[in-house]
Amino acid sequence: MPDLWRRTAGYAISAVYLLFFMEWLFHVTKPSFFSVLDRPQALLVLPIAPVPTLLLTLIALAALRPLGLRTSPTRAVLLAHACIPAFFLSAALILMIDNFTYTIMGFGVATVRSAWRFLYGLFFLGLLGWVVRRMARRLATDEAGSARFLLAGSVAAALVSLGCLLLVLATRESIDQPNSPGAIGSSRPPDIFLISGDGLEAADFERYGNPIAETSYFRALGPNAIVFENSFPNANRTAAVTAMVLTGKNAATTGKYNGARWFRGEDAYQHLPGLLRSHGYRSIQIGTEHHVDSFDWGMRNAFDVHNHTVADRSFLERISDRVGGRLNWEFHFAQVVAQRIGDRIAHAFGGELVEQPHLAAKPAPWRYLEGAAMVEQLRRFLDRHPGPIFAQLHSMSTKHGTEIGRRSFDDAVRKIVADLKRAGRFENSIIVIWSDHGRGYTTDRRLPLIIKFPTETEIPHTAWNTQTLDIAPTVLDAIGLEVPIWMEGRSLLRERDRYEPVFSVKSKFDAPGIEPDLEGATAIGGVSDMGLIVCDRSYNLRFATGLLHSDLIWGHTSPCAAEQVPTPRVAREMIIQHLVERGFGPALGR
Repeated sequence: MPDLWRRTAGYAISAVYLLFFMEWLFHVTKPSFFSVLDRPQALLVLPIAPVPTLLLTLIALAALRPLGLRTSPTRAVLLAHACIPAFFLSAALILMIDNFTYTIMGFGVATVRSAWRFLYGLFFLGLLGWVVRRMARRLATDEAGSARFLLAGSVAAALVSLGCLLLVLATRESIDQPNSPGAIGSSRPPDIFLISGDGLEAADFERYGNPIAETSYFRALGPNAIVFENSFPNANRTAAVTAMVLTGKNAATTGKYNGARWFRGEDAYQHLPGLLRSHGYRSIQIGTEHHVDSFDWGMRNAFDVHNHTVADRSFLERISDRVGGRLNWEFHFAQVVAQRIGDRIAHAFGGELVEQPHLAAKPAPWRYLEGAAMVEQLRRFLDRHPGPIFAQLHSMSTKHGTEIGRRSFDDAVRKIVADLKRAGRFENSIIVIWSDHGRGYTTDRRLPLIIKFPTETEIPHTAWNTQTLDIAPTVLDAIGLEVPIWMEGRSLLRERDRYEPVFSVKSKFDAPGIEPDLEGATAIGGVSDMGLIVCDRSYNLRFATGLLHSDLIWGHTSPCAAEQVPTPRVAREMIIQHLVERGFGPALGR
């Protein structure tokens, strides 16, 4: 049967394209990183993303080539050949079923958290065995003509993929890698820890006396800890705010409004963890997948470890970087497909549970125990790396404002501080305690911001407004590095304007909002509202109605006179101008 190998190659290549097409269709029709791509870019992902998988498939087929030349292959040889296309077909089927049941009925592989998940494992094995047998029978009975026709079609599709790949490499501009600004001013760079609680507000501390100073972890931070009394977020979604803390860039600048959106171009490389890694820092990100996950956001060369995953740059990331980042989102999608398959198979056979954003948001008892797991993961990382260390941690335990959730966060911070003191790393460390947004995804409530410095530090104004955009510049300034010009925040160690405006974008996954370059059209997951804070006055412009709401900020410790804050008309113009400068002119009719 000399055509056996050609038949197998035709079916295998076709199965790879089927898998990627179904996954592409699923992602492009829901909020995902495709939201930031225009139509031609999204279409180019489809033929290019399968290329790495096709190359691996061809390598596997090459190993079977000698067996495929036999005139009368045995059943074992047929089954061996059938395994390659059968795996991709089974993976496509299991993902299609999972996508359907999750979208229509709200359950899937990842939502089954008990021992019942093993049923999915048995289902996958049964499905794979059935497809292997069917494929072996097909390979044994297909005629030579049909085999050649199938292979010719597969080769034609592969040539189209190669042509698209070469087109992108020839026409898409490369991305300049960010330069490392200056040199760290100390021979022993400090460890840096950014620790945040979800939906944690300054008001949460007020029932315990002093708004912050009586919490146990604040006392443990010592005299070099500074409390910034009026801190506000620059977005209403955890992923967007965390991304801004790590980049120092407005969400309206990067388009990173929520967890479904992706960094593009130079924004994927310009960030705090990348700058610190270039100066010898080892980095770890600990949070909840999708809410806090640099990989899902398309951040490149950011963390050594993110959410239990060792982020040694994959072969695909290295290739994309070598060609100037031209293939970032195509190869990212290839990794997403491989990760979705691997995670679900591991989950179904008793491996690590797949995180689900909707489960992370529920006040389940296990959520309040996550602080201990967060501390343990950081402890293991610190034991392996003597320093310097950059760690970004986010806890969901505080999301619902319960006392047990706040105390869970309190205990986690206390344990981290105690571990650092036992290891002799506490004094030479920068620790930032902050929050992503107010409860109900608000942006006009005071949030905690505490920064512990290695030495006694003079801060010009602690009662004036601060924003999450200021954290990255402050960290760089504190360790003696120049703040790059692409960061839009201000170092809190420097003099600043009391009336510095704090802008915030608001976005919903399932609601329309304005987007740059859409000429007045709206898109799901775009900017639905834009907030502005000046002194103790907040403004919110809702684009669906055009109405501007204004109010005083409750509990503000540095109020201004009414004539010192913008009028509603001026505030509206400030918001519009902020967006126009970031490419939103067409969406605003300008």
